[in-house]
Amino acid sequence: MVVTRKMFQERFLNAFAPDLTNHERRKFCIDWKGRGYLWHLFSNSLVPCFAGDKARDAYDVANKTDALQIQYDYGLGDEIMLPLSPSYVTASKVDQYGYTEFYIIGKDFSWCYVITHELDSCGPYFCYNPNLK
Repeated sequence: MVVTRKMFQERFLNAFAPDLTNHERRKFCIDWKGRGYLWHLFSNSLVPCFAGDKARDAYDVANKTDALQIQYDYGLGDEIMLPLSPSYVTASKVDQYGYTEFYIIGKDFSWCYVITHELDSCGPYFCYNPNLK
């Protein structure tokens, strides 16, 4: 099944922040009608996650079998989710490519690893799906 950018957005929010209200989407600029960023869930502490080196460490040990990737950036990003490239199996390899707004997702949306465009102050982030405990 092909997962488009719009489908990814909804599936991501349903997996990692199912109780997020439209008011919260607007208030925290969480991709409200094409504006804002999904990772604001993490930078605003709305969802428990790891940040920085702890996120990198968590990503390095995550099961990447059948993981997916998408550069979720308007104008620069992918239109569909793609299988995870072997080039991105460790955090240090992801860092080498210098992508921003880059999401790597476990095949069942059980976890995500997010590289933001604010590399100096926000992220990377790693989050386990809180609904799959």
